[in-house]
Amino acid sequence: MDFMAAHAGLSKFSKGVIIGARFVLFRLGGVLAVLLLIWWRWSSLLIATLNTELAWAAGINPDRERIALTVALAVIVAVAIKVVGALLIVAMLIIPPAAARQFSSSPEQMVCLTAIIGVLSTLGGLQLSYSFNTPTGPTMVSVAAIIFIISSFSYLIWRNLVR
Repeated sequence: MDFMAAHAGLSKFSKGVIIGARFVLFRLGGVLAVLLLIWWRWSSLLIATLNTELAWAAGINPDRERIALTVALAVIVAVAIKVVGALLIVAMLIIPPAAARQFSSSPEQMVCLTAIIGVLSTLGGLQLSYSFNTPTGPTMVSVAAIIFIISSFSYLIWRNLVR
């Protein structure tokens, strides 16, 4: 294998390539498994994350919940690494919650808004990537960043109007 062929493979891995249906069922299964875990263990995960002493007092093992959350994060990273790329996963894990935080009054509301922003970023990034022939991962992150900027300015304007 020559250098250019090896570089092309690494480029696809680092930037993300979503075209191709080879792992669609794997991705869908991973996402559904994580959603099921979060739905099933939401209260325990929330209590263990916020306060370990409270979790112990409520009869919840925070170490077990921490492991469950770590496994869920590992599954999401494994699923997202082919879609967004290894370098941009962190951005897609941070930007949507940061945009949702300003408009959330509870953890449940923040999770729902984060999911909506993540889906909008993904679908918008896919559409723009297809329309302008750009790499999918960076385009998705760019859409997420634009949503974050718009939400930040919207929150500042709204906060100043309420005062």
